[in-house]
Amino acid sequence: MSASFLDDRRISGFVYDSTVGDRLFTVRRDGTDFQWVEVPSPIPGASVILDFRLTGRPTDLFSAALGVETDHPHRGPVQEVFIRNGENFLQLTALGESDTTYQLLLRDREHVVFGSSGNPVGQNPSGTCQIFSVDRFAGHLRQLTRFDPGVSSPFGCGGGSFLDGCTLFDGAFGQDPATGAIVFDATCDPFGLNPRSQQLYVIRPDGSGFRQLTHYRGVTVDGDIVDVELPGPVATPGAVF
Repeated sequence: MSASFLDDRRISGFVYDSTVGDRLFTVRRDGTDFQWVEVPSPIPGASVILDFRLTGRPTDLFSAALGVETDHPHRGPVQEVFIRNGENFLQLTALGESDTTYQLLLRDREHVVFGSSGNPVGQNPSGTCQIFSVDRFAGHLRQLTRFDPGVSSPFGCGGGSFLDGCTLFDGAFGQDPATGAIVFDATCDPFGLNPRSQQLYVIRPDGSGFRQLTHYRGVTVDGDIVDVELPGPVATPGAVF
């Protein structure tokens, strides 16, 4: 099971069901109003209908497997990010990767950030797990981070640990309600300070102001003694991840 705050009142997440796979849900923070989120399934031979119309503000955000297999960054179904408003669904991404996930609707309710190893704007030739943003109408896609570790995590954004190369860690995304800054946990080492660790970073929604917040030692070895110092759990005002 994995879960994160949608806002100050609701939590979203998924649990694994051996009969149907991952199932998405939303629930209020006091445990009431539990609801399963029905993810749209592609129909063989289906095509996109170009029927665009004005919509209200989105109510649900999720990633879904499309039933198409890929080998990048690891073998698995292609995952894309969707947004839902009532009965209307809109696909926000078309990256063709197996690790497009960790989506977060920003407080302006107009933009979404997510993680992926894709290279949709030509700024991620290493295929590293990066943070991207897109607006709620699937426009203005941009890459926010510039991690280039030389060796990417074989799991992409889909898992692994601080020993598996550069990746986002467990989808730990949050947005500070006061400053709007995006706080996240990554195993990358962009400043060459801690090659075997994970740290907290912050970046503005426009990609500026990138900073490393923590300086944990990560893994240190002294003879037979192995010491591990890592961050977590993490909290921004109104949310814990």
